[in-house]
Amino acid sequence: MAEGVTEEKSAEIAQQWMDIADVDESGTIDKSEFAEFLQKLDKDLEQSKCDELFDAQDGDNSGELNIEAFGKALYEGIKDMKFEEGEANEEEE
Repeated sequence: MAEGVTEEKSAEIAQQWMDIADVDESGTIDKSEFAEFLQKLDKDLEQSKCDELFDAQDGDNSGELNIEAFGKALYEGIKDMKFEEGEANEEEE
């Protein structure tokens, strides 16, 4: 976990983002809500990548992510965004 970020703080952040992403207020995130939320963070993110991140956390194939799975999927998505951003910066140098 990142230095200075506690597990409680991570859970708090995940809940705040869940509140934003859960458009239909169902208490879970479906694939379209997930993709819409991620694409707000990175407008260049392809739908196929959103699907891949979602599917990796949808262990029961319900088409819904609870807060824990949503947090893990977001973490992976943001990690990928940062990695790709780093590659782009290296190419510009």
